[in-house]
Amino acid sequence: MLLNSEVAGPDPVGQSVTMTNSQGGTVDLEVVGVVKFSLDSGLVGSFVDTPTFDAFVGETAPTVAFIDITTGAQTDTEDAIDEITARGVAVVVSAGNDGAQVDQPGNCRGALSVTAIRHVGTKVGFANLGPDVTIAAPGGNCVNIGPGEACLFSLDTTTNLGLTTPAENGYTDRISNFNVGTSFAAPIVSGVAALMVSVNGNLSPARIAQRLQLSATPFPVSGDPNVPTCRVPSATDAPQLIECNCTTDTCGAGMVHAPGAVAAALRPIATISAPATARAGSTVTLTGSPSLAADGRTIAGYAWAVTTGNASLSALSGVQTSFVAPAAGAVVVVRLTVTDDLGRVDATDASVNVSGQPPVIGGGGGGGGGGGRIDTLVLLLAASLVLSVSRRRRASRRSSGSFAASGSDPQA
Repeated sequence: MLLNSEVAGPDPVGQSVTMTNSQGGTVDLEVVGVVKFSLDSGLVGSFVDTPTFDAFVGETAPTVAFIDITTGAQTDTEDAIDEITARGVAVVVSAGNDGAQVDQPGNCRGALSVTAIRHVGTKVGFANLGPDVTIAAPGGNCVNIGPGEACLFSLDTTTNLGLTTPAENGYTDRISNFNVGTSFAAPIVSGVAALMVSVNGNLSPARIAQRLQLSATPFPVSGDPNVPTCRVPSATDAPQLIECNCTTDTCGAGMVHAPGAVAAALRPIATISAPATARAGSTVTLTGSPSLAADGRTIAGYAWAVTTGNASLSALSGVQTSFVAPAAGAVVVVRLTVTDDLGRVDATDASVNVSGQPPVIGGGGGGGGGGGRIDTLVLLLAASLVLSVSRRRRASRRSSGSFAASGSDPQA
């Protein structure tokens, strides 16, 4: 299920939003409720009446949510996005259409923020930009700006032709009802993300974002020397309402590429379970058992390697390996590469920081604290004490024996 919202007015927070599902059912929610709408009834709270929510959705919560809120969201929205992503739902957000730096909710933790590019891959003048942008997608652009001229690169879509009340369904056009904006770029990314999840349901929101970015097509550079390079606007800058050449600092990792994203989603997910720290001399065990394959696939192989540090692995293949932690202060980085039954691979690293003195062999449990040298001194002192007591006991026995012999028969 893909969530969409249309918000009227400059500040959407607190306004009423009508949601419509594929069967034509509708429910009115507040904007923060729209964000919360992706959650199951355990978290929607007062935002959505539970029976209404269940009846409206008629299925499990979605795995991809498109939130078309491009201005002025409050802290509640960020909290809601945190809750949604924690439940495994990827939230795709329009970057906004002010030519300025991305604002909330596009800069919220976990949000997949999408800016808009022209048909030639440069940023559309109206599109927001900055380091919080995740990726770019076509947002439509007209080229022609004269009265009555067609908008050449409008993103045509279905619409309702009614002006004040619902009427006949139809399509947008390129004359009087054209579509441009980041609100049309973000749903493209939502659709690609949904395709990714359809082949690999084990992808988390963070991994969806990562693989979208890794599979993105690099930005082109315009052949027009008059097109500048996009810059990150500051709070005091005038809006950058012009076409510009995108960079990874301004427009995200690149242009969304659906075939590449789906291919990336089909790769397995390498995961290492290992301690973050270890004491010098201790045995560190690492396992790749949490690794997962795409839908219908299985993990066929595990390969281990040390990429940083002085350590020898007990096994270079198999689901588990281990090493003896070197001297304190060292960092050991171990890489796991997993291969599925179709030969697709993924790799990940785990870092182990070594600290403390080597553990005392046979030192027993409990307590903690203290170093090997202190434990050795204690043992030496204890040994000296035992030896001293033993000598005193032997001396005592010799004295007692002489006394008893001479006095065993005092009458003799």
